[in-house]
Amino acid sequence: MEKFCEAASVLKSIGIRVTQARILMLEALHSGCGLFTAQALHGKLPGGTADLATVYRFLALLVREKLAREITGTDGVLYYEMACSHNPSHPHFECRKCGRIYCLPAFQPEERMRFPACPHGHGVESVSVVYRGTCSACRATAEKEDKE
Repeated sequence: MEKFCEAASVLKSIGIRVTQARILMLEALHSGCGLFTAQALHGKLPGGTADLATVYRFLALLVREKLAREITGTDGVLYYEMACSHNPSHPHFECRKCGRIYCLPAFQPEERMRFPACPHGHGVESVSVVYRGTCSACRATAEKEDKE
């Protein structure tokens, strides 16, 4: 795991009890890219590592500790992604036709300045930017169908 944070060290650094199941779950998270659901993470684990309820609890813990970000799709499904120096905050796109949600490149510093400031006295804990519309693949399919 040279490319990502070492799982046991990450857990220890924020005072989370280190277990083999948590190490395996965090390593599975680091091995993927982009967004994932609790079910997808559960499916990547070796059999018997953790049940689905444990995966959900672990993901909730990671979100509370700001080690993961949570994005809710318009279908109500929760998607997660790692929140570390290897995966800085960035916007997402959700296609209303195929339902796919994917990561977009991070905003450049000059682009971040275009967002309105939070009212004085508020404490911002997270910001989520999700563009919703029709992805290029669905648009191309629709255009092809219109020509036929």
